[in-house]
Amino acid sequence: MEGDFSTLMELQFKQRDRKVKIKLETIEIRKEVEWQGKKLIFYTFEENGIRKYSVSTVEKDAETGFWYPADFNTSSLPDDAKSLKQSIDAWESDGTLK
Repeated sequence: MEGDFSTLMELQFKQRDRKVKIKLETIEIRKEVEWQGKKLIFYTFEENGIRKYSVSTVEKDAETGFWYPADFNTSSLPDDAKSLKQSIDAWESDGTLK
């Protein structure tokens, strides 16, 4: 049983590594938006042969100068950021840039 489990874990790691490699090879940054000290990155990538569209948020650490993932929730956007929310929704649903 232990050998089977180890083999199963190794296969899962190889699959995950392959998926990550494909994602990295196909990733394209299409737009960057600055908002309240954060940067929203609109990017596309391929997963299981399907083109996906996503937005990630990063924030620059003042001390190190490095960019780190930041919390961001479109539902908490104020009314004056309605166009930003619409841009994110359009991009994530079908890849339309607004």
